[in-house]
Amino acid sequence: EAIELEGREGNKDNLDNFYEFSHIWRPNITAARSHGREDVKNILLDEVVNLIQAHANNLEILKQFTRILKEQTYALFRRVEMHLYYVSQQNFEAETAAILSDERVIYAYNLRREYFPLLDKAFSTLSEEVQLKILSAIDKGPKFEKRDDFNDEEFARAQDDWRNRYYTP
Repeated sequence: EAIELEGREGNKDNLDNFYEFSHIWRPNITAARSHGREDVKNILLDEVVNLIQAHANNLEILKQFTRILKEQTYALFRRVEMHLYYVSQQNFEAETAAILSDERVIYAYNLRREYFPLLDKAFSTLSEEVQLKILSAIDKGPKFEKRDDFNDEEFARAQDDWRNRYYTP
């Protein structure tokens, strides 16, 4: 609701609210941009991160928590979900595989800060089928649109640069 009240949700025609700018007002999911900044979103997010850390060894609570996160449409909750899988000592193999192979998540620039570390940590443990699905999505890339100020070589390089960001972790 804080995001809605602030008018920060994505384009009204984009019903999944996948671009709500949380990557700007909270670039690091584990720490507010400036200490002492006590807006509602940052206070709530601090407490969510604290809850994850407090229950890091309790699989049942973390499973309930992930169910709640998955019900939310804002990208912020995908970021928190990936953070939970990254820091958890519990087994979230299926959930990790699902989120890492979701093309919407792969192509969302606003999820990269959480996606890349999780991809780096988990890729080698994923099934070959899931690995190939991720690599195929990366090879395909998002729908690239050539800007008027790019020649063909620059456009190809921009696409390669995008792919290389995902291959680097």
